Amino acid sequence: MKKALLISFLTCISISLFSQETVGIIKPGERFQNPFEFNLFYMPRTKVVEFKNLETKAEFDSLRMILYKEKLKTYEERIFLADSATRLRKIEADYWNSKLLANDALLEDERKTNVYLRADIERIRQSRIYYFLGGVVATSIVVGFLSN
Repeated sequence: MKKALLISFLTCISISLFSQETVGIIKPGERFQNPFEFNLFYMPRTKVVEFKNLETKAEFDSLRMILYKEKLKTYEERIFLADSATRLRKIEADYWNSKLLANDALLEDERKTNVYLRADIERIRQSRIYYFLGGVVATSIVVGFLSN
């Protein structure tokens, strides 16, 4: 019985000495035996830190993308408002241009009317002179016939 206990005690000690802990740090140069039925993957701490930093950077980048999208949306709204303001200014400028052209047309018509009226006045003045001269000649002829 003592022999069986001694063999079982030595077996337990040898198993515990040769087996590694399933949880803990794998030190450089040590061997690790997988006691489980699935694959275990491991990586150095620097890689884990690097991946964590990359994950954090990815989160910041996704937040930055959201902000860029909001900024783009704001720029699109600003462009729309600027285009609308430009269109309104163009419409206003076209309105006042049409008013100015209408006033120019009215002034041109007034000038034409003034030219026609001046021509009529000049024609009437010239006709008065001709009528006056004709009247003087006719009166002279009538006076000349009557005095004979």
